[in-house]
Amino acid sequence: MMSNMTLGGHHARWALQLQPYSFNIIHRPGKIHQNEDIASRHPLPSTADSSDARLDEKDQPDPQAPTVISNPAATTPAIHTTPSTTAAGPPKYDYSTLPTSIGPHIALGTPQFLSINTTPLPGIHGLNLLTDISICSPPPITLYEPFGGVCSGLEAALLAGLHVQQYIYSDPDPAAQAVAALRLTYLHIVFPAQLPHSASNNTFSTLPHDVDNITNLHLIRTFARDPRPLLIIAGWECQDLSPAGPNTGLHGSRSNTFFSLLQLVATTQTIRPNMPTAYIIENVATTYHFNPNIRHHHITITNALGQPTTSDAAACGAASHRLRHLWTSMAPTPALQDAIYHSYPHSRKPPDSRADSILFRVLEDWL
Repeated sequence: MMSNMTLGGHHARWALQLQPYSFNIIHRPGKIHQNEDIASRHPLPSTADSSDARLDEKDQPDPQAPTVISNPAATTPAIHTTPSTTAAGPPKYDYSTLPTSIGPHIALGTPQFLSINTTPLPGIHGLNLLTDISICSPPPITLYEPFGGVCSGLEAALLAGLHVQQYIYSDPDPAAQAVAALRLTYLHIVFPAQLPHSASNNTFSTLPHDVDNITNLHLIRTFARDPRPLLIIAGWECQDLSPAGPNTGLHGSRSNTFFSLLQLVATTQTIRPNMPTAYIIENVATTYHFNPNIRHHHITITNALGQPTTSDAAACGAASHRLRHLWTSMAPTPALQDAIYHSYPHSRKPPDSRADSILFRVLEDWL
């Protein structure tokens, strides 16, 4: 079951629930198997699902099958080149013809990148997730969040002990920007030694807030001569890949920002050949999606980013299940996967907890 790519319904939910565990399946002969029905017939006080892992809600719209990605003779325009603007705003490119095969990186300014450099950075740069920072203190870094939201990436970096000398934020949602500004003030107070006030001098004005509007020139001006290690933390928009969404995948109007992120990271790596550029990218665990069309798009994603690490947020102490894929150049994937499983073997989500139970506690902390 853990390796089946076509699971659905309760089998998929079982796979999600078992994901954080290491276990062996041992056969027990039927003649001594007298309690086999207790799990399905034991009465429960409510039929409400508190796991947040339902994959077969009946009220979800029927998934829209995306066009099969093909390998065309001609390549599409590079998203990281400067687009022409119209009265309606910058154009949205059609990525339905993006090739699934990947090749070597192409020089900056030629047809779009199909992959990024996934080679893990050596520990000497201080940007290795498996390095003990109490022994090897990382240097001050520049941190960029192209889908900034509420500055979760910045907070995670600070909690990990990193020193952020410059913080750059992009997010087109005005509400997210307003919350991020408040969060940034809060993080300055909580982490004064790791996040100096000078780090946020141009946080919201350095780069365009819409990643589709970021050009080569923006990236060259911002990062090409920055001597500090650069860390990009990003989770491109997941609505079209989520089991709870319209299931349009990478062709959806939200999740097609994956291609913009791909160009952004690859271009930044290209213009900084002699300076460390690390990334942490996360999104929905498409490997375990109930929709085979979304699992097909997982192939395109892994062709560009490599094989992911998989983790459940609840196994790390979160109040809700969130099965996610993680890609990073800060540790080899097998070693990181092993570290996640062994670091949180007993941390499980309390069975009666819900996400809204923590909201008032968070508000109290802020007040």
